[in-house]
Amino acid sequence: MSFNCQSVLLELVKVGFLENDSEKLKKELDKVADWKELDRLIMFHAIRPVAAEAFRKLGFSTLDNKYIQSYLEYSQIQTFQNLRYSNFIKGLLIKFEKEKIRVLLYKGNLFIFEFFQNRQLREGGDIDLLFHPDDISKGLTLLLDEGFKCDIYNPIFRNLTKNELLEKILMSEGKYEVPLEKDRIHLDIHWELNSGFLPYSVNYLSFFNYSQKKDFYGANLNLPDAEAIFWMLILHHGGKEFWVKYKHFVDLIAFMNTYGEILDWSKILESAKAFKLYNITLLGFYFLKKHFSFSLPQIIEDAIAMHKFNNIEKIEKYWTFAKPWNTLFPRLKYEQILVAQQDEGFSKLKYFKNIYKEYSKPNPLEQGRVISFPNRFTFLNFCSKVLTYLFKKLF
Repeated sequence: MSFNCQSVLLELVKVGFLENDSEKLKKELDKVADWKELDRLIMFHAIRPVAAEAFRKLGFSTLDNKYIQSYLEYSQIQTFQNLRYSNFIKGLLIKFEKEKIRVLLYKGNLFIFEFFQNRQLREGGDIDLLFHPDDISKGLTLLLDEGFKCDIYNPIFRNLTKNELLEKILMSEGKYEVPLEKDRIHLDIHWELNSGFLPYSVNYLSFFNYSQKKDFYGANLNLPDAEAIFWMLILHHGGKEFWVKYKHFVDLIAFMNTYGEILDWSKILESAKAFKLYNITLLGFYFLKKHFSFSLPQIIEDAIAMHKFNNIEKIEKYWTFAKPWNTLFPRLKYEQILVAQQDEGFSKLKYFKNIYKEYSKPNPLEQGRVISFPNRFTFLNFCSKVLTYLFKKLF
């Protein structure tokens, strides 16, 4: 390519979000020979509102550039959607509180409310809710009664009653997330913070114990405290997606701008070791320092200086590779990153055993297999899962 993709993306973030001077971005954009490729990268990295803001600041004409026009249009649509979602979330959380169902707003809309300071610069889609595991059955029942629908991808589960379906979903090995939809509102319902085969051990039940009453658009509701929000961010952006999108860094910077000076970072780093997220946590901060010149608390600077990072170039290369890991070859790249970025003591054997355990039984939320065997035939079900995956992802 005749232009440096990463350099353009970084400058878009620096100008659109960090409000840096735009001269370098202008020079980088002059080199862009393939706007289609740049658009693909902006879409993958989920920074369209940030890109739109950067182009606004540059005063770029949108008349002859369909890509810039699409970012500006998307940014406007996203703003209206966030307003709609905020009002809906408020009403939903009030209903849960009335029914004494323990639930916390999680990720996207929580991040916008807590630390984007009403700047509509975060790309998002679903509303994420985290339920206390003891209340998830009541929470799902309420949502289904409200008219939300659950897509059952595996046809062998489609004829179950509501109660039978809930039982199957909640008993699915390692599955702690279910999508629901109603009137173009998409919910992602969680009752754990990571898949069963991942090695992290965050004490997420404490999020409910330390939640705080806050004013949420005129309603006094329970929301997570700053430390819980930090671990939500680290678990998803680092522990699940391994910092492969610039959106992750926008969120981390926004968090640090709001809470960086009030958290006990010594305690956070000790917790990161206990949660098996130490390397992943430091890695996010390392990238902030290296690529965004972001000023970090001294204790984090010292920890980074003493830490040995492994194979981080695979993540940096993925920024340009920029393909979703729901097909085979990107998935292989993703798995290489996952294995390389775990804390000391990580067992590949245990990891793959847990994957085997999770995939050895059919569940309602997976795509239907070539054939589903009775649950006692775990090896046959696992083989069927692998063959189905290969068939769907290769052909």
